[in-house]
Amino acid sequence: MKQYFIEQKEFSWSGEYEIWDESGKAAYRIEGTPLSWGQTVNFLNEKEEVVLSAMQKVCGVVPRCALMEQDTEVTEVFKEPAFLKFNYRLNGLDWKIAGSPEKQRYQMKDGDAVIATVEPSIYNDKDVYTVSVMEEKQAVKALGLFFILTFVMNAARGTAS
Repeated sequence: MKQYFIEQKEFSWSGEYEIWDESGKAAYRIEGTPLSWGQTVNFLNEKEEVVLSAMQKVCGVVPRCALMEQDTEVTEVFKEPAFLKFNYRLNGLDWKIAGSPEKQRYQMKDGDAVIATVEPSIYNDKDVYTVSVMEEKQAVKALGLFFILTFVMNAARGTAS
């Protein structure tokens, strides 16, 4: 298992963020685009190579975002109403979200297997979100999914920027 830490703050499509690993080293950097229609953020590795992109889809009334790997859509995420609650749909990826995404306390699962967990915590005296990934090969997708879930939740509340 490997842990990643993201400082707790209001996320914006045009912002820049760092994701640290357990050693305190910046493992990924997220770089937003200037305000535009259908905004995009890129996930860059230590070599400054784009390894994943998240794109806001501008269609309909339901906020939607897509994760892209080399211009290929990996999954689309959107919030859909269910009986007395909301579910987050992941089209194109067999993963599901279990727990409380609104409280940033949830698991990403493939069937019964846990891919990653997300929870608030403290790291180096900062309030952070900890994303614990079971297999390193799933880290980028799990981190990307954390961000687009956050964007979809913010958009549904009307706080996305």
